[in-house]
Amino acid sequence: MDRFTIFLILCMVLLHSSNGFDATVSDSFNVVKYGAVGDGKTDDSGAFLKTWTAMCGIAPTYTPTLIIPSKKTFLLKPMKFGGPCNLHHNINIKALCFHKCNSLHLTGLKLLNSPRNHISLLGCNGVTISHLNIIAPKDSPNTDGIVIADSTQVLIHRSHIGTGDDCVAIIGGTSFINITNLRCGPGHGISVGSLGGGGAHDTVKEVHVNDCSFHRTMNGARIKTWPGGSGYAKKISFKKIALTEVGNPIVINQYYPKNEVPYPQDINKGSDVEVSDVTFIGFQGSTTSKNAISLRCSNSVACTNIVLNHINITSAIPGNKTSSICNNAHVISKDCNPPVHCPSQKF
Repeated sequence: MDRFTIFLILCMVLLHSSNGFDATVSDSFNVVKYGAVGDGKTDDSGAFLKTWTAMCGIAPTYTPTLIIPSKKTFLLKPMKFGGPCNLHHNINIKALCFHKCNSLHLTGLKLLNSPRNHISLLGCNGVTISHLNIIAPKDSPNTDGIVIADSTQVLIHRSHIGTGDDCVAIIGGTSFINITNLRCGPGHGISVGSLGGGGAHDTVKEVHVNDCSFHRTMNGARIKTWPGGSGYAKKISFKKIALTEVGNPIVINQYYPKNEVPYPQDINKGSDVEVSDVTFIGFQGSTTSKNAISLRCSNSVACTNIVLNHINITSAIPGNKTSSICNNAHVISKDCNPPVHCPSQKF
């Protein structure tokens, strides 16, 4: 494996392995063998580092496996897993948070109550994540489930994420992300962005979310960009989405972090991050808000080719009706409840 660094960013987090992948594989590296206790009370940080060091020191003739045994709970402090490491690329690590790590497979973990992001992928290529259970209180700030940045070819599927922030956050430099069969709730939904913060040039493309559910989340499918930023978010799709009492099911907000547009002071300060080729298809369920669809696009750069098909979002409050908000977006809609009417603008 090339020189890389893997950062475990959890601080005193309980890491629980729940599947049946125990240390029966020959030539494997089991954290228990290197002193980890796994009782949820003992600090196992040193044992994890010993295991990593031993695994990195072997001859690069085969692909070893770092084993975190099932039915145990490991308490870890902030740690840095560092190189150089004499391993082939197709390493399988049942651990967390990765920087410049390719061909990564992460499966079968239960993560509890991180004080910040639970899993981060930074500069990774070719990642498969499955069968994860990520849990944090709904009122815990900045506890994103999975954050993806500067990465490509990432698949997330068959997992549950319930936290106090985004279930999945997809930020700048990211492309070709597929999310399927994900249950999100509580949390802030699946978000592209935020992009363009601090005047940055950020790009995201080819993000596809399919067959996912949102249960009592603040948002569902969301794209958010900052005024003053530049770049683009394009070729994004959300399909076959089930909603249960979701606050804001469909959101494009180019005045993030503000929710209203235009503010008088922002009339000429909209985001220059171009949002285009975005599809919302097959949204079914309920919302707790009046505006089930909110497309608040920048006054300086319109959103283009926004498609809404087969949408039926009703109010979770008996007797109430849902509506939509649209500003400076080119929208194509069919069979859409609530209907979307966008004021005519220059496109």
